[in-house]
Amino acid sequence: MKRPVLVPFLIAVFLWLSAPFAIAQTYTLTGQDRVLIRAMQWDRTTGSYSQWPGVSGEYVVSTEGLIHVPLAGQLEAKGKTVGALSEQLQLRLHRLIGTSEPPQVAMEIIGHLPVYVLGDVQNPGAYPYRPGLTSQQALAVSGGLLRIIDADAPGNASEQLRLAGQIRVAEDRIRALQEERNRLNWDLGALGRQLETGSDAALPTGREGEILAAVQTARAAQNARILDLQAVLKEQITRLSSQIALRDEQIALTKAELENVSSLKERGLTVNTRVSSLNNALNDLEAKRLQLEIGLLTAQQQLNLAEREELTLLDDAKSGGLSRLNNVEQEIAAQQIGLTTLRSLYEEAVAANPSAVVDPLTERVTKYFVTRGSDPTVLELTATGELLPGDTIEIRRVSIGEKAAN
Repeated sequence: MKRPVLVPFLIAVFLWLSAPFAIAQTYTLTGQDRVLIRAMQWDRTTGSYSQWPGVSGEYVVSTEGLIHVPLAGQLEAKGKTVGALSEQLQLRLHRLIGTSEPPQVAMEIIGHLPVYVLGDVQNPGAYPYRPGLTSQQALAVSGGLLRIIDADAPGNASEQLRLAGQIRVAEDRIRALQEERNRLNWDLGALGRQLETGSDAALPTGREGEILAAVQTARAAQNARILDLQAVLKEQITRLSSQIALRDEQIALTKAELENVSSLKERGLTVNTRVSSLNNALNDLEAKRLQLEIGLLTAQQQLNLAEREELTLLDDAKSGGLSRLNNVEQEIAAQQIGLTTLRSLYEEAVAANPSAVVDPLTERVTKYFVTRGSDPTVLELTATGELLPGDTIEIRRVSIGEKAAN
């Protein structure tokens, strides 16, 4: 059975769309990560893709960094992205099993070891890991810095420090949301939508700039694949139309010859075998023409699907961007209201006890110390330093000039 042209392209588009978000795409696997593998192979007997149940399923990267997949054996997973590992698995299966074509392999991360937060935090404990988790975000998910407030001393130093810290967190959050809003507007502008924040908005840089570049590159690659598919299908339709026209000419000539031979047979000038031969030839030509018409109809349907995919890609990007932009703007508004409230409370705390006023930026600082696995070395991270699965992070508040003991 001839394999439909559209299917491999749709599988490739599906695998691309199912890739992790831009931040997670660069994440490299480590021990105890859990991954989900889906392996599919083209079945010529059924004319469709079938899943390999012996390969597809959930797997855990061992502490040695290996993953064992039936039929493929052990693969080195530690330090590789899911894209690189899935490509290696696909080639390994193709080589070992000896199929005519390599299987389609999709892989995604479904779980990590948690990170363990302790020290001067409100709620120490284990928290789920996600790619890109920073020291400061670990502090946030564990409830922030430890707060011990004396109810009999309104406006005390601890209260002022707590409010000052919350103000800083809110300001940082608003700044991050504004950068994300700028990036979304730039992306929507590239899709043909007028920038609402002003056309003079600066091009995103840093992490948001990297995300914008990754998203636009991925979308351009998807669109290029769809356009390539359309070109292939249009060429196929042209060839099939030419072959149908040729079959029509052959059928017309055969019919004319059959009429002449039938006339000769009626007059006893030819034999029945000649008439039967022409009838068989005519039936064969008409059958082949029918097959060509079916192939032409299939190619036209596939072309319609590919054109619809092109429109859907743009529409989904616009609708997704607009939805996220709306959520970001709502969160910015909520954060600004909360920030105004925090500033008012801070001013009241200072007015209630001016002698307790402290500057959290000069008096005390937050330090982040990380232990990884069985390595006894303690690393000091910055607030934006990224954690790894299984990390134990200790957060301490120390005075300026005070050396934190490791």
